[in-house]
Amino acid sequence: MIEMQYSTRPSLLAFTLLLAFATISAVATANAAEIRLKPRAQTSGATVRLGDVADVYGDDQANVAKLRNVNLFPSPAPGERRKISLRQMQEVLQLQGVNLIKNRMSGASTIELIPAAGTTVQTAAMRQPPAPLNTAARTRAQKKAEQSIRWFLTTYVDAEADWKVRVETSLDVLRSIDKNRHILVASSNQQVTADRQQWVGRRQFTLASPQEGAGAVLQVEAEIGLPELVVVASRSVRRGEILQESDLQLAAPPRTRLVEPAYHLEEVVGKELKRSLSPGQAVSQAALQSPRLVQRNEIVTVYVRAAGVQVRTMARALEEGGKGEVVRVQSLDAARIKHLARVTDFQVVEILAAGPAVVRPAQR
Repeated sequence: MIEMQYSTRPSLLAFTLLLAFATISAVATANAAEIRLKPRAQTSGATVRLGDVADVYGDDQANVAKLRNVNLFPSPAPGERRKISLRQMQEVLQLQGVNLIKNRMSGASTIELIPAAGTTVQTAAMRQPPAPLNTAARTRAQKKAEQSIRWFLTTYVDAEADWKVRVETSLDVLRSIDKNRHILVASSNQQVTADRQQWVGRRQFTLASPQEGAGAVLQVEAEIGLPELVVVASRSVRRGEILQESDLQLAAPPRTRLVEPAYHLEEVVGKELKRSLSPGQAVSQAALQSPRLVQRNEIVTVYVRAAGVQVRTMARALEEGGKGEVVRVQSLDAARIKHLARVTDFQVVEILAAGPAVVRPAQR
């Protein structure tokens, strides 16, 4: 008979690891805090702090006190009510360096901020008239805010788009931005998607510095725009080809400067290319011309009309031309007389009765 022996070491090892994990979890839980958001909060200071809008609980009293004193955003003006969503609170706290994995959030999903009745903000800034904001400071603050918002759109929405941002906010907010010497990071409570058009128009953003104690979080509005779409080639198109609608599409312009881009398909379709295009390349007006109905050295039909009489003859075209363009033609007889003629159809031109007085248009 064979006697089986079982070692107790694996069980002891598992028990030891479990005990260690429980100890670490207990320490982490002891240092963590619960941030329980209130459905309504009264504000009385210049800046809303976390302790104004949430009850903070935890065993680490130093951590609890630190969390309660975190600056969030400016208080609403007397008589104004403002609602802050849970997502906005999470973004603001993350920008202020609060660890939301370690510190758990609970409570209301929306906070209504109500200024305390009969109270005003008791700060030196409120007791004294604010310093005037000159044009240079205003421009500097707007540029700083616009750069932050443009960074957000480029980073999270579309890095290739040439975003147009115009900040529209109060002088008080601009003054706060100008005084803040730290880098401002923009965020938004709008769901981030790759659809660029979703961001076009008037949108609200949050500006804050990721550095602790670097000032309050600011809410700004900005008008977001994108450059007008331009016509680009949807495939490789060779020089001399007549452009069809299937060869083209509308797309966002590249960041490089374009010279006379085409903005509408109808102004391009039916034109002849003067130089080849690769897929995605923008179509320039300078690269287009009317289709060549007459080629150089080609024998063309010539109509001469004067005083109600029409004469038809043949001549040699000395240059190419599209419909409506003026080209030089030469008679086929021994005299080889040269005339100016207007292209009217395929291999057909019309002699201009007032030849010397005609001014040739620039080549398209």
